[in-house]
Amino acid sequence: MTNENDNELLGAVTDALAEQQRAIARAGKMSPFWCFYCGVRAPELSGCACPFPESFGCAGKRVCAECQIAHRSVASHLQEMFRAKRVDRVSSIRNRLYSDLYSAALEVGDEDNCSPKELHFRLAQADAFDDEPDDFRQRILASFGKVRFLQYKELAAAIEREKQDRMVSLMVRAGLFR
Repeated sequence: MTNENDNELLGAVTDALAEQQRAIARAGKMSPFWCFYCGVRAPELSGCACPFPESFGCAGKRVCAECQIAHRSVASHLQEMFRAKRVDRVSSIRNRLYSDLYSAALEVGDEDNCSPKELHFRLAQADAFDDEPDDFRQRILASFGKVRFLQYKELAAAIEREKQDRMVSLMVRAGLFR
């Protein structure tokens, strides 16, 4: 009995891993059956509806609910960053948000690889302190298109971790945890 259950479990795990590999191979390819960003087959796919469809390359792409949420989360982060004023202080909101984005891109990508294929390399071309608002916005948004970025779920999660880590650090500095 145990051997039969083990075989069923092994078969299910093998099937799940094979489907995961197929999803990775499908990512970035258009289809009415799977998500453009993650390649996962989903019963309901919809348009992205983010504020940066040309820059993110999501115009007309079908995405799953998880990728849609992640995409909007990243877009919201960018919108907040673009709305922030350019100032020459360490406490600059624009720089803090840029730093969160850059650190998250390092986490999602290959931190040791500084090539134009990596999002963090492209994001480093922008300067949160010196760039004029339009130039800063253009450089950041162009970064996503130049590397054909697809990992929005991972990036959104990494940005959220960066924000939480910063919040904990601020609380420790303020003496709330001793």
